[in-house]
Amino acid sequence: MDLDGEYIHRFDTGINGIDLSKRLVSTNHNALGYCSVKSPDKYESGAWSVVHDYGSSAGWDNISWNSWEPVGTKVSVHVRSSNDQINWSNWEDAGNGLSLKMTPPGRYL
Repeated sequence: MDLDGEYIHRFDTGINGIDLSKRLVSTNHNALGYCSVKSPDKYESGAWSVVHDYGSSAGWDNISWNSWEPVGTKVSVHVRSSNDQINWSNWEDAGNGLSLKMTPPGRYL
């Protein structure tokens, strides 16, 4: 990932390199992640972390995402908020497009 950059990259294990790069529409994101693959057709585990900077303290209504989930897998999303990226609220399990119930207002999500 381009931490503090504006691009995300997809790594293809078949070619052992990046096969796709996309510019993010908003540069107010920091993203880190990893994905472990046992074989090209069987995903074992993965994780992703994104920090969204709203620019000021904001109440968070809901979040949504696009995902492709092969049979037998699922995407789980957990969120928390902060005003300073040092002190964070408790984690909340998020549903795609569903209202956040416990995440307090904060600049960062």
